[in-house]
Amino acid sequence: MSHEKKPITQRIMEFLREHPHATNDEIAETAGITNKRAADTLSVLNIRGWVDSSYNEGKRTIIVKWKPKDTETVKELRQNTYYEMLPKALETYEEATNVQDLNVAAKIIFRILENL
Repeated sequence: MSHEKKPITQRIMEFLREHPHATNDEIAETAGITNKRAADTLSVLNIRGWVDSSYNEGKRTIIVKWKPKDTETVKELRQNTYYEMLPKALETYEEATNVQDLNVAAKIIFRILENL
């Protein structure tokens, strides 16, 4: 698979394995994306638990926690993550006590289903 065909998240994680102290500018340049998109992608990776960011004396360190299995692609991992999220989203929907909470939970459930 050529470098350009890999998903951006995969390119970023591969880069971060080699450069854990990389800045958003360096990540953006390597992945061929904007600085804002690099920051947004890092946020998503942190939320998903695929990377862990820490700061020590103003220096950021990003540890890549996701280790691909031989047969698991980023797409498959993302789908598995959505499968794991669905029961909690359904539970949240069932426990909602007002229309606003029901709507938020329903939107989350629909988004999860769209990604399966």
